[in-house]
Amino acid sequence: MRRVHVCFFAALVLAGVLVAQSPAANVRYSQAQAAVAIVDGKRFGAVQTRREGADATEATVLKTNATVAGQSSVSTGELGPTGSASASAQGIDLLNGRVRARSVTRETTGAPPGGEVVGLRVDGVAYGPIRQARTIELEGGGQLVLNEGDTGLRLTTDALAVQIAVVATSTFTRALPDPTPTPKPKPTKTPKASPTPTATPVPKPPQRLTAGGYAFPVYGDVTFDSTYGAARAAPIVAHEGNDIFAEFGSPAVAVADGRLTKVGTLEISGNRLWLIDDNGDAYFYAHLSSFSSIARNGARVEAGDVLGFVGNTGDAEPTPPHVHFEVHPNGLEEDSVDPYPILRSWQAREDVPPGAYLQRLGADATERPGALVTVRDFIAE
Repeated sequence: MRRVHVCFFAALVLAGVLVAQSPAANVRYSQAQAAVAIVDGKRFGAVQTRREGADATEATVLKTNATVAGQSSVSTGELGPTGSASASAQGIDLLNGRVRARSVTRETTGAPPGGEVVGLRVDGVAYGPIRQARTIELEGGGQLVLNEGDTGLRLTTDALAVQIAVVATSTFTRALPDPTPTPKPKPTKTPKASPTPTATPVPKPPQRLTAGGYAFPVYGDVTFDSTYGAARAAPIVAHEGNDIFAEFGSPAVAVADGRLTKVGTLEISGNRLWLIDDNGDAYFYAHLSSFSSIARNGARVEAGDVLGFVGNTGDAEPTPPHVHFEVHPNGLEEDSVDPYPILRSWQAREDVPPGAYLQRLGADATERPGALVTVRDFIAE
């Protein structure tokens, strides 16, 4: 789903020296590892090689306040410290636009590593090209460290920790094995026919998510199917949820008791929010036409409370109105799961009546804050 464009190329290379061998000697080998980005302690696009070789990978990082897309590559060699590394990122946009840079580069051709940050803007203040180590304190807390050690840009706040353009060199040591005699070949036996392999079962969602007590996230007539994992245009790459289609302005309700967070608007997801329930599971709602009056950060809600209204904001503008809905067991920083079987379970059980909010708000048609009452196409009239 989510956010702004950052193009990223990261390489982290580690190289070493092969020492003279003798009986019972240790040998030092080259090794290399790389990651497109390190965001909140999690590596994306990780790749690794040892001794002599090269490898590369691509990855896209999608977060509510940072997007990184790019490539990483590694190479290693023996017989000397021949390893080198370089990393480059363009179009960096972090913390919803508070920290932006045209490019960040870092390389190990010198000692210490060198590089520069170009076109930096922090909280509206522009900086010229920065080639030396520098620290910038952010308004309201947080720190931005540039050109320090192996990292071109390091951002640390209460909401986000990210490293961009990371490079280094190193080696590892391993003992040579004792020579062993070549075993005599044994007569071969005709192998028995192997059983036909069975398909790997699709992982089931945690049992607590289908055990009852949940509300379906959209009130009214809906249609939806399992599109989890379907290809999407960059920077999304893959669909992480299901799209629930309904009439424009249909209420989107809390699926469980919990608290709201990250209530706001982004370029791709449009009007969006997260619900963290009392079990610690997280649910993402996107493309809402607007929010209800109770939708605010930190608000306590009950299953069935109206959070917003179905729409097609963000990059869903050309599509019919719907809510993009994701399920992240154990928290919003954890991987998502296919919500389709979970949604089907909630829809069939109706443990929380889908119109439960009417008991508190009433059935009148009075306009409420954030509610979309009428849609008119003035151009067509």
